[in-house]
Amino acid sequence: MGFREIQYYPNTLSLASDRGHQIALPMECNPDMMLVNTSLLRQEGIPIPDESWTIDDLYTICQKVSRDKDKNGVLDQFGIYGYSWEHAFDAFNVEILDSEGAFQLHQDPFKQAITYLKELKDLHHGVEPTKEDLDSGKVAFAPMSYAEFVTYNPYPWRIKRYSNFDWQCLPMPANSSNSGFSGGSFLYMGISSRTFFSDLSWDLLKAFCCDTKNQKEIVFNGLGISPFVLDESNGDVSLYYEQIGISSSLIDLIMRKKPRPNIEIDPPADLILDSKIKELIENEDDIDLSLIELEKELNNE
Repeated sequence: MGFREIQYYPNTLSLASDRGHQIALPMECNPDMMLVNTSLLRQEGIPIPDESWTIDDLYTICQKVSRDKDKNGVLDQFGIYGYSWEHAFDAFNVEILDSEGAFQLHQDPFKQAITYLKELKDLHHGVEPTKEDLDSGKVAFAPMSYAEFVTYNPYPWRIKRYSNFDWQCLPMPANSSNSGFSGGSFLYMGISSRTFFSDLSWDLLKAFCCDTKNQKEIVFNGLGISPFVLDESNGDVSLYYEQIGISSSLIDLIMRKKPRPNIEIDPPADLILDSKIKELIENEDDIDLSLIELEKELNNE
């Protein structure tokens, strides 16, 4: 048993590489997906999107389903719940930091993501859908992690939540069918340079990250996806995905996407970035000018 680069989805290795050196190995992946309320879409006469759908498809469907069903002047059916600016940035391949670690906000993908979020929000006419709206089947889409899917899709947990409508998961839509970052969380293991037991540490790391049997146990008994490439040797893994209600082709498509850039932002700057982006989405301020000012503030210029 040893490390074989060909076993892994290339993009899972790239997040833990530095100047050509692999500094850690991927152990488990928990990517973002999109919950689709298929009952609501069928009720509205809208075909279920396929795995190559885009953010344009998402917007079009949200536009069609967001409406006031009981005619009381307030929306009671919604397009999407829980879609954050991080999800939009993944869709538009936004990279917040440049190669030197400085903020680069005044860029077209950043502006496109903000504009898209404002347009999605406007579809709800000032009414924010709630978690209760989602749970009761009044929302068409909601981001969902793979761990949430594994938790809530199988019986009996399925009947405890999302029990009154049919649903499935799709990849998070991007600006085009072959673009976009894969958001979510990725668990890596490495070895400290200060260890006194380098050989034993390497054996332990390989047991978790390189051993096929243990990687399958992560899938069968855990809440994550293996970083190992799905191929003909993983027939039992593909069968497991089918049994829990998700296609192996969807898993493969998600895992081949480039992961969201692994960036480190100081907590004060992260809070400023989050609050300012939310202000931009809520207000009618000039996006170009606001981004220039925010970039200068975060870069201490």
